[in-house]
Amino acid sequence: MASPTPSRTQSQMQSQKPPRTSSLSSPSPSLSSSRTGMRSYGGIDALIESCNANDRFKLIEDQTLPQGNLTNPIHPALVSFAESKDNNYMQAFQFASQVLAHDTLLAFFVPLLYGRELETEMDGSKITFLSDPLANASDARRNGYLEGVRQGLHCIGHRTQIEFISPVHRVYARTTRIGTKPTQTRTCCTSFQKTYSPLIGIADYFKSYYENGYKNASRCAQFRHDFLFATTLVHELVHAFGVLRRGDLNEPKIRIDDPNHEWGWAWENFMFGCIINPQKKIGPGTHLLMRKVWSNDKLAEVAGGKEYCDVPMTWIAQWFREETWAIIADQGPTAVAPPTTHFKIQPSNKLNAWIISSDVKDVKYELSALHKRWKARPGTLPRRLKAATLTRSPTPAAVCCSMPRIIWRLQTTENLQKLNMPVPVREPPRVRAGRICGQPRPKIRRRLGQSTQHHMKRRSRINSHKIGLENMPPGFSVQT
Repeated sequence: MASPTPSRTQSQMQSQKPPRTSSLSSPSPSLSSSRTGMRSYGGIDALIESCNANDRFKLIEDQTLPQGNLTNPIHPALVSFAESKDNNYMQAFQFASQVLAHDTLLAFFVPLLYGRELETEMDGSKITFLSDPLANASDARRNGYLEGVRQGLHCIGHRTQIEFISPVHRVYARTTRIGTKPTQTRTCCTSFQKTYSPLIGIADYFKSYYENGYKNASRCAQFRHDFLFATTLVHELVHAFGVLRRGDLNEPKIRIDDPNHEWGWAWENFMFGCIINPQKKIGPGTHLLMRKVWSNDKLAEVAGGKEYCDVPMTWIAQWFREETWAIIADQGPTAVAPPTTHFKIQPSNKLNAWIISSDVKDVKYELSALHKRWKARPGTLPRRLKAATLTRSPTPAAVCCSMPRIIWRLQTTENLQKLNMPVPVREPPRVRAGRICGQPRPKIRRRLGQSTQHHMKRRSRINSHKIGLENMPPGFSVQT
């Protein structure tokens, strides 16, 4: 499906950076070309369905969950986009509005609006990052910054265009810069530039479901779709905030030790402590959700690959309850505990294998059955052996060498919660003693970066030794 290009002049198209796209829809770099063969067997989707057979972990439906009880008004940043929508959108807009309403959450935007761009060099690469104005700010100064953020978010409502567009491949949303001069009022944020406007395009996949399937969907199906739509919308508003401030899409890191230059992912990490993706990106509605740590791809590869963990409906549903937002308003987003993991999936490019860990023994039998179905599939024989075996059945060894392996590990619930990558800092400590804080010295940070890499390499070697990955036979393996 082709996506319409936002209207802009030819010169703007030449100077403009690629549009920012929502991390909720962009394929993870860890799903690289080396895993094409792994995908051809159903990939991670088939593994998730096997682990959650009969919805044993309630990732799709949970009849015990109460309905949402949000009653808050829609935030001014969203009013112009929301005013023409029907009531099916209301719960999602209320969720997104809560994110933009509380001081404990507005603190995320302070560096984006008031931070100075700084540069340093780390591991031979130049890093651009923002200073943290809140690091040693007094209460009065902090309140002034937050008031400025509130003003800036109000400005977004009349200075940003939001529309539904045809999706490109698996991308659900994108933010671009257009040459339309932003509408200026007397109360507009003075820190915003006055030349370019952001344009947010949301895939009409969302619109189609809200208009044709949402009303008759189950409560949990509505929760998932509202969660994905609202977080996608706020993710793109964060990018739009940067366009209004700088006039371009060249985002510096918000903090020097962020895994990459991506403000939308930084916000998701701040808000949830992870990046949350739908399992399947085709078909109506939003299927079950999985999460992963926001991480540097190279360090994740050193650690054995990114881990994808299940997200139960109980965790999703709480975001549509007023009592949850009362806690966040008082204590911040870290007061909401991460979802309890019952299984995780780790793709290993090195081993051409999926490493599955769970605290439920029965998952092993579902995975074993899946692996048998993979082995029985036609067309699994390597191309170089086809000519020699046209008149006879392929041997199990020949089949196995062309298909991914499944490595199974039974773990305790406690050990299963331990991640192979550290979660990036969500809320940096605030110190007001005149000391250097918030943004560490580049020299110190450089040493910390090298230490982190050493730690990840050492941890990977220890884990590999424990589960015997180097000597793992082909096919389905069980590790106790």
